[in-house]
Formats: sequence, C-alpha cells, structure tokens
Amino acid sequence: MAGGRAEGLRPAAATALLLIGTLVACGDRPSPDEVRAALRVIAAQPGELGRAEAAATLSCLRAKGFDPPPPMAESGAVQNLPVPVDERAARAAGYGDAIPRGALADGRKMQRYAESTPGVDQALGGPDAAPVARLVTPNGWEFTSPRTGCVAEGRAAVYGSVGNWLTAFYLPQDLNQTAADVYLDDGVATASAAYQSCMAGEGYHMRIPQEASETARGWAAAGDSPAAREIALATADARCRSRTGIAGIWYAEFERRAAPWLTRNANRVIGAAAVVREATATVARRSGDR
Repeated sequence: MAGGRAEGLRPAAATALLLIGTLVACGDRPSPDEVRAALRVIAAQPGELGRAEAAATLSCLRAKGFDPPPPMAESGAVQNLPVPVDERAARAAGYGDAIPRGALADGRKMQRYAESTPGVDQALGGPDAAPVARLVTPNGWEFTSPRTGCVAEGRAAVYGSVGNWLTAFYLPQDLNQTAADVYLDDGVATASAAYQSCMAGEGYHMRIPQEASETARGWAAAGDSPAAREIALATADARCRSRTGIAGIWYAEFERRAAPWLTRNANRVIGAAAVVREATATVARRSGDR
C-alpha cells in the first residue's frame, strides 16, 4: 500500500451492483438541469478535499509513531476537462488550488518512505486480509480501497466513509472513456486551433488548456508557491481561453457526448455530487473551527 493509493482495478461484470447509502433512491427522477449541475460538481472537485484527506492520513501516521513526508493529495475529477482558471486570479496565484503543490503533488517521497520504513504499509492500509470497500462503475470497472488503516481514516474523515470516497473519486473518471473524443468535434477543433495560435502569440506551444495546466502541475511539484513561470503561463492560458471560448465549447460538447451516460446514471451522479458537497462543507467547517 505504498503511498496510500494502491487501489485494485479490474473489469467487473456489467450486472454488478453497488449500494451506497448517500445515493438518491432509484424511484426519484432528477431533472436534466439537476444532473448537469451535479456533473459540474463532480467534474472538477475542490483541491482542499485532497489536501484535507492527506492531512488526516498524515496525522494518523504520526499518532502511530511515524514521521513520514506528506502523502500525495488528489481530488476527484474528469481528467480530460480543462481545470478552472481565471485571469485576474492567475496573475496573483497561477493555477492556485486547481493543482497540487510540493510533496502533495508527488507521491514518490511517501512511496520511498513506506518502502524503507517497516510497518508503514500496514499502518496505511491495514493487514493484507483487511476488508475493502468496492465500487463498480457504470462502464464496468471495479475499484477497491481498504476499510482500515490511516488511508481509510483520512478518507472517512473528509468524505464520511471509504465508500463515499470511492464514489466521489472514481465515478467521474468513468467519463474519461465515455466522452474521451470531445476533441473530434468540429467546434472544439476550431476553438483548439484558435487557442493554439493565441498561445503561440504568448510564447507557448500548447494545443489545448489541459497541456498548460499539466505543465504547471509538473512545475508545482518542485515547490509550494506559484513560481513566476507558472503565473505567466496561467495568465496566458486564461487570456487565450477568454479570447477563444475554448473552455465553454469543450464543456458543452463534453456534456453533449456524455448525455446518454448521464441519463442512465442520473441518480448515481446526483449522489456523488451530494458526497462532494458534504465533504466540502465538512472541510470548511473544520477550517473555520481552527
């Protein structure tokens, strides 16, 4: 369980069922607008959720007598969507909380610590025979996560349970397959060409916003604060998004292609959004108490 993120992943039978208490009852029929709003909640989740989970995991390990580096901090998201960025905010903080920083952006230090320190793996994930929570996605993938150990404690502290964490983290990733070909749309391709030209004028060779934020994510792994190069890149990215409208066009086409999946899984999406909203409120309450 090195690094605290060694969940199992394998294809599962399409008929498999997972019952999660937070999901909306099957008899309810949310409106299309409610489902789209829920999709936006789970598609780009607040970075503070991942940081709070990592902090809770770290606190658990320290209580057990270990002195590890911070675990990697990740929040659920649809990976092929542009991360949010605003030009005014970018001028001061680059991509801000949209990307993890320092040790929180790279799990290798924790992995090396776990490999070199006896007992850490068991503290993170419990014994090999420990019970696990499971999630079967609509596309037929099964993910597992330990129910015991510091990783489980960290996830439950933020999301209420390990099962809730699985829902928030992995359900939106199902859409990476479902709407992976957004870039093939004529409108998206036209906007991408305009964005690439705009970024070239800013001194960058990037075809889509995701390339810009991934570049900055790599830089952020080397330090906690936004460096001047990240601020410059994020500002150019935000400016070119505004000029070309690429983010809005990308999201609209993504939602159009994801519509059949959303219709079939409306209640699961609504339930996952409820988990994310409650986790966000939990983290905000605890921050206010400090």
